[in-house]
Amino acid sequence: MNYRKKAMLMAGALLCLNLSMYSQSISLKMSNVSVKKAMTELQTKSGYSFVYIAGDVDTDRTVSINASQLKDAVAQILKGQNVSYEIQGKNIVIKKGSQQQVTSGKRKKVTGTVKDANGEPIIGATVVEKGTTNGTVTDFDGNYALELSESGTLAVSYIGYKSQEFAASQIKQGALAVTLKEDTEVMDEVVVVGYGSVKRSDVTGSVSSLDAESLTAASQTNAIDAMQGKISGVNITRNAARPGGSYNIVVRGLSSINNSNAPLWVIDGIPTNSDASDINPADIEKIDVLKDASATAIYGSRGANGVIIVTTKRGKEGKVSINYDGYWGIRKASNLPDMMNMDEYIKFRTEMFQAQGKSTDRSNAEFFTPEEWERIDNGTYTDWVDLILCNGQQYSNTITASGGNADGTFSIGLGQLHEEGTIPNQNFDRYNMHLNVNHKFSKIWEAGGSLYFTHSVQNIGSYEALRSAYRLPGVAYPYDEEGNLVYHVYRNDVVSNPLLESGEDGEQRQNKRFRVFGNIYLQMKPIEGLTLRSQFATQMIYKREGVYIGPDSKNSTGKAESTTADYNQTLYWSYVWDNQVTYDKLFGLHHLNLSFVQSIQMEEWEYSNQSAKGFSYNSLWYNLGASGLSNATKSTTDFEKRTLASFLGRVQYSFNERYLLTLSGRYDGSSRLAAGNQWAFFPSAALAWRMSEEDFLKGFEQLSNLKLRISYGTTGNDAVDIYGTQSGISLKNYDFGGLTVPAYYKDRLANRELSWEKPMK
Repeated sequence: MNYRKKAMLMAGALLCLNLSMYSQSISLKMSNVSVKKAMTELQTKSGYSFVYIAGDVDTDRTVSINASQLKDAVAQILKGQNVSYEIQGKNIVIKKGSQQQVTSGKRKKVTGTVKDANGEPIIGATVVEKGTTNGTVTDFDGNYALELSESGTLAVSYIGYKSQEFAASQIKQGALAVTLKEDTEVMDEVVVVGYGSVKRSDVTGSVSSLDAESLTAASQTNAIDAMQGKISGVNITRNAARPGGSYNIVVRGLSSINNSNAPLWVIDGIPTNSDASDINPADIEKIDVLKDASATAIYGSRGANGVIIVTTKRGKEGKVSINYDGYWGIRKASNLPDMMNMDEYIKFRTEMFQAQGKSTDRSNAEFFTPEEWERIDNGTYTDWVDLILCNGQQYSNTITASGGNADGTFSIGLGQLHEEGTIPNQNFDRYNMHLNVNHKFSKIWEAGGSLYFTHSVQNIGSYEALRSAYRLPGVAYPYDEEGNLVYHVYRNDVVSNPLLESGEDGEQRQNKRFRVFGNIYLQMKPIEGLTLRSQFATQMIYKREGVYIGPDSKNSTGKAESTTADYNQTLYWSYVWDNQVTYDKLFGLHHLNLSFVQSIQMEEWEYSNQSAKGFSYNSLWYNLGASGLSNATKSTTDFEKRTLASFLGRVQYSFNERYLLTLSGRYDGSSRLAAGNQWAFFPSAALAWRMSEEDFLKGFEQLSNLKLRISYGTTGNDAVDIYGTQSGISLKNYDFGGLTVPAYYKDRLANRELSWEKPMK
């Protein structure tokens, strides 16, 4: 929860103002609830917020309310407490009843700033002389000014942060800078658990979260990079260090031997196997990771490998704000193995030949060739690794505009990233755009949607360039006497010149990717506590992979007729339609949340691949098969489709915010499986006891949320061949006495018993 933004609506000074009571009709009925819970419920219903100094109000006190007017509700909530209150705008300002006017005597002016632990100014923090009505609030830069009696005490407070007090004698020269720390007991973070959210204190399963600040703290170019090492039980390894490289993610160990162990990603409500590596970290509000079976069972057939839920940023109430985030840096290779210098290489080769009983005389060309002796005599030595490596720059720019009011909010942003590798022709460019809007048409109806677009181009360059740099000895040379790059055949082994390998006629690889996803929803709240929501989400991904092995590459052995190229395309489209009913109600000390969801999902893949060889000029991966340009060697296409239908329900119950119960069940039907085996049920149950809320642990300040949990759940995995229930055929050419005859053969038998894998518990 962003308490700073919230406080802009809640901030008010504890001053003695003669303001009349604002009359507003409201219906509030609650029995035997804490003052804190009653305040929260009143704020939700009326839009009015409470402002008070921590300790002035007993928020654990139990009260019962039955009121039809705002002023009556407030009076009943604060009944029996030695406080008074005033309505100031949309704030209910509470003052301790024993407060007195400021006494006369010597006074001094105190000025300063109030900031958080990150050095950001806190807007609307309350600064008062303790025990009096003498006070003020900080401005938009966190500044304050107040006259304080010489025997007085300055109290600084802000919702969501621990209050601090300073005696006048501690304040030197009338200046005091205050840094407030977050109060973990007050802050109640909301965690997304799939088809809904709960307060972190009420979570019964194993869930970890990362907020926006954690994701962008180290200026990571990739959201998965930002997650690495920050979530327990989640193993993240990068498959390649080149710009735009992919990742391998495993949640709580391997769960399958033959199939993928990648977790399910749910991005803005869209379940997908595509990760968040192409999403700008600056566009992400938070990431929640569901790890144990009781938490992931809500995703049934796809939850066996864990679930990662990504929520992109939404607009917030307040004036329109425009934010810019950018950085620039240098990428440099490090931790590389040391290579031999000239003397070390000569010594190594001499010892090797002597051990084999071979001559180390200059006449032995196998030892060193005349050209190599010339380079040795001249002291010329090539550091191939240093020759190929370079420093790459990287920079990112993101601009976001957001704002709104009580009726609706919006957020729109644009992002750009450029990242260069440490080998020539390796770079990555990414462009992002996001849009989120929502609007409340009345107290009952609300609608909104989101859209996210990303486009990236990854130039991978050559796989061979750096490898060749480590294989070539320093006595080999990159240029001939005329200054032309040399293609090497070294010691009867083809080893390409890294400078040629990474050039235009060497090995080139490029991946292009377009991705767009979004959702629209319509929501209705016909009665208090009941929410009906229908959401339709869709996603489209286009990927193109191009590979060109030119005449200067080792893989073409330096011959133009051996050049090859591949052009691969994948078009993916999916949609998911969820219809959800949620009932959330507070009955005294009992809190009940019921959710029922009906969901359908469809996914389609279209594939095409073309290969060719023998290019007469550098055509990269284009013009494959064109007459006179190349000889086509392969052209294939493919199509896959799958559907999933689901019905699920969840019950969440808590008593006195201490004893928690969660029950869920999901019934999935998958088109991947054989008739009669397509449906399966995935239940889960979890119990939790918040021990830190018990009276016998109240004195332990070190314990903020000590919780004892026990859970059980089942998850499945339908990650099998989409058409595994059907037989498959392939085309093959057969040789009959010099005559080539194409024919089809059965390459796969139908599995009519294909069913769900045994659920993991």
